[in-house]
Amino acid sequence: MKSIHSIMKRILSLLQSLFTGTPLKTAYPKESNSSIPLRQLVNQVMIGILPRTLQQKCFIVNDVENGVLVNNEKNIIADVIRRLLSTTIVYTKDNCIHVSANLSGNTTWLNINTNDSRQNWAISNSLRQVQSMTEKIGGCVTVINNKLSGITLAFAFSNQKQAA
Repeated sequence: MKSIHSIMKRILSLLQSLFTGTPLKTAYPKESNSSIPLRQLVNQVMIGILPRTLQQKCFIVNDVENGVLVNNEKNIIADVIRRLLSTTIVYTKDNCIHVSANLSGNTTWLNINTNDSRQNWAISNSLRQVQSMTEKIGGCVTVINNKLSGITLAFAFSNQKQAA
């Protein structure tokens, strides 16, 4: 029940921000030794970019399972997710953006899909800065374009805790 209350409080804050035009502060989890669910991180990013998402008449479906954890570099990973989603939203209109994740050994793959494949070049070109961020944590970003199924941005990063 407490989580519903905090979600409703956050939604109210979001709506107030939308109507008053005040900038929204997105609070990412503080760096710590504890793991957090990737789903939670994606939700926090989604809240922060909600005004732009609504402006583009898009919606985001977070299909990341609760069992997928982020063990390190939470702030960098949150920032990369924010930039990937923001870039996708800028070049997408009237569309559903689907976020999912899977694990492959010690690597987490976060996939952002949209069925709009018209802006592949623009999206690819916009991700150069994001690629350098991901390289700092040993990750990478890949853009996959399929005329039938659209564009997928795949972000791979290590889910293994870093030694101190």
